[in-house]
Amino acid sequence: MQLRLSQAFPLYLGIYATILTFMLWLIQSDYFLANADSLALGITLDMTLTLPVIYYFIARKSTLPKEGVIPVIVLSYLIAGSILPAEHHGWLALVEVIIIPLELTLLFLVGRKIHKTVTLLRSSGRNETVGFIEHARDMVAGEFSRGRIAAILATEISLFYYAIAGWRKDAELGRGVKGYTSYQKSGYKAVMGIVIVMVIVESVAAHLFLAQWSSVLPWLVHFLGAYGLLFVIADYNALCLRPTYIRNKYLYLRLGLRWSATIPLDEIESIEQTRKPLEKNSAHMDMTLLGTPNIVLTLRSPVIAYGFYGITKTPSKIQIQIDQAADFIERIEEESRKTMD
Repeated sequence: MQLRLSQAFPLYLGIYATILTFMLWLIQSDYFLANADSLALGITLDMTLTLPVIYYFIARKSTLPKEGVIPVIVLSYLIAGSILPAEHHGWLALVEVIIIPLELTLLFLVGRKIHKTVTLLRSSGRNETVGFIEHARDMVAGEFSRGRIAAILATEISLFYYAIAGWRKDAELGRGVKGYTSYQKSGYKAVMGIVIVMVIVESVAAHLFLAQWSSVLPWLVHFLGAYGLLFVIADYNALCLRPTYIRNKYLYLRLGLRWSATIPLDEIESIEQTRKPLEKNSAHMDMTLLGTPNIVLTLRSPVIAYGFYGITKTPSKIQIQIDQAADFIERIEEESRKTMD
């Protein structure tokens, strides 16, 4: 019987945490001090070989992606480097010879996914598409047939696409379709600049501080900082390239990488211009960027809103922030009347 992802992933996390806890205890024990050379080799092998092998065998009997063994190896190598004393990193140097090709392989696989999605987007007719994120989600879902895994991969692909290629792309709109932005009046551009500076400064400070205790942790902090910068840049480019729009009796609500929802116009019960935030409720959803919303949509029935990494919500009331609020409401009301005629 094949384990579901919801069963296999917690199982592996439990095994990983148990082995890691034992390793931490062993390194702090007197027994390690007396047998440091042999135990350092054993810990290195367990972290960089045993744990990935366990992952692979669980993946074979479950819906866990087998490709995940590569990041498991890299992560285990980084953790081993942080828990082992610096004078016992000799065996890790040998493992590093294997890690570098694996990292390059992982980058190659990500790059190939991005290239394939871009090619698909172009060949299918950009003017008839919803956007790159939706294409990435459909393409990866077709290849992996696992909802959450496909959503995670689609988010990662979209992240790299909008961060790297987003600066020179046109807005994801069909010919003659008007887009409605949600970031120009919110001051998000200034906030993004401040966040970028803070991440860079804090990453450098953390590197200098952590370098006193570990040679690996500072680089892990740099990696997390770089990933954060990548997300901020990608999200900003996605905000510019993915405005909200109305077409063919549908409202396409989009907020950068964060949220998107497709709403039939005849499902909109009312649209109100207001600055009063909605009460917190499972049926209410906030799709604003910064500050207060200026429009509230009330729907006749819940719709599915898609977020990054497979997160979904099913709101029946959505508050949004549109730069051209009055024009947007007028257009919604006009198009809604057409659908009723």
